[in-house]
Amino acid sequence: MDIQADYSCYITLNNKTDVDFELIDTLVVSGEWPDSQPPNTIDANSSVSITLKDKFGATGSQGSVAYSLKFKKYPDTKITFKLEFYDPYGPWYDNFLGGSTNHPDLISVNVHPYSKAGHPFNAEADIFALKVLSSGEGEKAVAEIDKAAKAQLAAARAQSHGLRDTTALAKRPFQANFSIGFKPEGFIPINKDPVHENIAIAAFIKADQLPQGTTYNNLNPKQWEYFRGLLWNDDPSCLLFDDKVDNNRDFGAGLEWYDAFKAGPANCMTRRSHFGDLQCLHGMATKNGEAPEDTKRYILTWLEVMYKLACGNQGTAVQDKLKTVLPAQFNGSTNPTSDATLKQLLLATTPNYRFSNLQRRALGVCLHIIQDSYAIGHTQRCLLNPGDQANRDENGYIQFKPGTYGRWGSVISFHCYSGQDDDRHSHYDSLEGVAPVPKQLSTFDKILGARDAIDKSAGLINFFTAQTKWEDGVKQFLEQDVFALAPNAKPANSDVDGNVGPCITAGGARAMSDTRYQDLEYAAGLQRKLASLEGGNSGGLDIEAVPSSPLWARHSNGKRSLKRLALLVLLGVFALVVAIVSSAVMSRLVAKVLF
Repeated sequence: MDIQADYSCYITLNNKTDVDFELIDTLVVSGEWPDSQPPNTIDANSSVSITLKDKFGATGSQGSVAYSLKFKKYPDTKITFKLEFYDPYGPWYDNFLGGSTNHPDLISVNVHPYSKAGHPFNAEADIFALKVLSSGEGEKAVAEIDKAAKAQLAAARAQSHGLRDTTALAKRPFQANFSIGFKPEGFIPINKDPVHENIAIAAFIKADQLPQGTTYNNLNPKQWEYFRGLLWNDDPSCLLFDDKVDNNRDFGAGLEWYDAFKAGPANCMTRRSHFGDLQCLHGMATKNGEAPEDTKRYILTWLEVMYKLACGNQGTAVQDKLKTVLPAQFNGSTNPTSDATLKQLLLATTPNYRFSNLQRRALGVCLHIIQDSYAIGHTQRCLLNPGDQANRDENGYIQFKPGTYGRWGSVISFHCYSGQDDDRHSHYDSLEGVAPVPKQLSTFDKILGARDAIDKSAGLINFFTAQTKWEDGVKQFLEQDVFALAPNAKPANSDVDGNVGPCITAGGARAMSDTRYQDLEYAAGLQRKLASLEGGNSGGLDIEAVPSSPLWARHSNGKRSLKRLALLVLLGVFALVVAIVSSAVMSRLVAKVLF
């Protein structure tokens, strides 16, 4: 038996209806989906290829897909079908393709004859539906379908001339194995987890603009245009991509991007966006000490230009020159210069893709800014639910109780990348372990800020879908909700996660009362004081000088624990003595004044 043979499944699916199909679920037992597979949308009266590739070794391929029929006039009618297929490795099992539906009286899944042996596995299936539903002329429950409707369905099945109808197939047990990832050509020294992309997909699903079964892996070229814009903020010169005429998703080796990121000139877009005056593209300040009002203004300037460009009917066009729409950001010495157009700015070094959609890319730029602004390393926001916060982990990273997640409000301070702890910053921008599943929001809970980023991104997508004008609600949404400044907002800094808590009102009170937060704050202050005493620092305590690793991660042996306990006891005794003495002195003073 040749283990090098192709044991992949290649399934042709023919949509014989006049409605679109939307992917709602995918399962993989063995093998993997290649890029853009399986299709997350199948247009009416069209044919697509569903491909499940085998992996190297004696595994074969086995999986399934499930689609729903999209009736816009009847959104409450849930009609679905499922295809199961496998090309097993070994002579003991046959190739298989089967289909089932939750409404066998409304839809038919017909499988063409196929060879049970041989590799790879090629097969074909047709999907038929009742004309009375697909044309939107009316809707009937299964129990009410009359003889004429059943005859129409029988006629549709008869068109298949001897094809095997597998509508009544029993369900087979499958294990879910969602495999998505960022797979550029060669080595790229950046985080390969598609965190931004998954957050955006979840937002599009929440806004009902992508099918439930959409993943990073099965985005089609048209949808991918949103994500080329989403990636633009990190790669504004498009150095991660090859410049192809017919492919907008072809990653290069990434060496040019890495070179620009590490050692590029100060006027190049890669350096400016990550370390310079365009850090607002990541929801961050341009420098330490920058007033939060200034950072917010820079962010909103970009959002206004890109949102209006995305809508296409609000006075901003792809041929507008940068000196007109972004005069403060571009001049004769920047690259690109102020004479470049918005089109040249967004396409950069990849102008040749013939199906580029700059409106979709512009929306992606907006989504990136919003998402980044909820990352802990990018901003410090008011924590709205401090009672759900758990103790930090062994490395001092913020975490929340099981079943909960951080909910973040207005901005206390914007961060600046320069001077930050790289490891701590990247920790909160990524996710260790299993990648989140876009249609399951709870899988994002461990990525701090992700749930809020999804909600706010979905809000902007809704505005975009409705073509809402900037002045008719979008500006207010961004100014007063997404980028609202807290009453205790302060200048930008290079902090990552040192200070977390609720807002402070103008009068000095907490915006949210939570005794657990007060306990956590007291404990944190006491630990900083202990660290100062243990280090022999007899001077004033600098609360901004937070150690690179927290006290509870550095002191774990018995002697230091006893030392800390002794110091804690001494501090308690000292506080008690001070309180008694102060009370006595105050009593004498009051008595003297009154009597």
